[in-house]
Amino acid sequence: MKYTAEIINTGKWENSEDIEKIVSDLEKNSEKITELDLSKHSISIKCSEILSNSIAKLNNLSKVIYKDLFISRTIEDLPISLKHLMNALLNKKITFLDLSDNAFGPRTLHSYDFFLKDTDSLEYLEIENCGLGPEGSEQLAEVLLSNDKIKLKKLKINRNRLENKGATSMAKVFNKMKSFEHIEMFQNGIKKEGMLDVINSLKENVNLKELRINDNWLKDDVAKEFANIIKSLTKLKILDISDLMIGNSKSIEIFKSLSQLSEIEEIYCNYNEIEKKNCQKEILSLVSGMKSLKIIEIKGNGIKKNLVNNFIEQLKEKEFKYIGDEEEEEEEEEEDEDEKKEEVKKAEEKKDEKKNNKEDNIINEITDEINKINLNK
Repeated sequence: MKYTAEIINTGKWENSEDIEKIVSDLEKNSEKITELDLSKHSISIKCSEILSNSIAKLNNLSKVIYKDLFISRTIEDLPISLKHLMNALLNKKITFLDLSDNAFGPRTLHSYDFFLKDTDSLEYLEIENCGLGPEGSEQLAEVLLSNDKIKLKKLKINRNRLENKGATSMAKVFNKMKSFEHIEMFQNGIKKEGMLDVINSLKENVNLKELRINDNWLKDDVAKEFANIIKSLTKLKILDISDLMIGNSKSIEIFKSLSQLSEIEEIYCNYNEIEKKNCQKEILSLVSGMKSLKIIEIKGNGIKKNLVNNFIEQLKEKEFKYIGDEEEEEEEEEEDEDEKKEEVKKAEEKKDEKKNNKEDNIINEITDEINKINLNK
């Protein structure tokens, strides 16, 4: 049974009267409740302590959502309240924990780290948008690494400003556990070094089914390494690599690798600077050969309408969803004209270069002859 706390009095819980019904419901259903959702409330220290006593009596509890639970509370109140609520989970077989959208920062780790160090059942951890930063995420990684009893299957750590330091720390967790099926770490300011560590740790997680690393950085040699490693993730179904500035040639390399995956179902590759028409064509051609694919989202790359129409024409018999923001054909004709002008310009530049080289060679030959004559004199 799932129990979701109702929002009463705008969801602000100050004293025992505010949570009287919730406490009553929990006590009446202490053997039935397996999932508890207290999300989107503002809970005081006093109410946290009272609720903790009731939650501790839920003998079959396995899934807990403490998301967005301290609205308008001070940073001084938050650690104490959270510690009460986490104490209630000790000695329980909790498999799913969501602590997202709470302004923890690195200072509040002690309010929940004892649970992560002790649990032997946790498989799914969601801790999005908690302001961890590089230091907090490094500390969280150290806590997870200290517990040899858990093997996480899912981690959502999006929007936490991990940066390179935090990403490298989490890569150590991926490397050690080797159990991940679902990883999300988008919008974290991860650059070259951190992304390379994360990518190299993926090959240890052969059961990975969903990966979302969008809105970070994936270019040049790092993108090339990603293309090499992605081939080994044979169970991958969903991939989001949007907003990574991948570029033309490296995007092709990645799609070539993806075309070798027999279970891939969804690819999101928006705003990746895939601007050359021949690269767009090759990628769409590779996509058309992916038999398991159900969704391709490739917005913000300037793909023109008639190119997409040709692509969709090839896929009429497939159940397939293409999501793009393709422009009208007239603009493509203008682009084609621009491309032709650019090609002509490059050809003329090469011709001039050859001509200049030829003239330089002639001058050098004449100079050599003059020097020989002077030497003979």
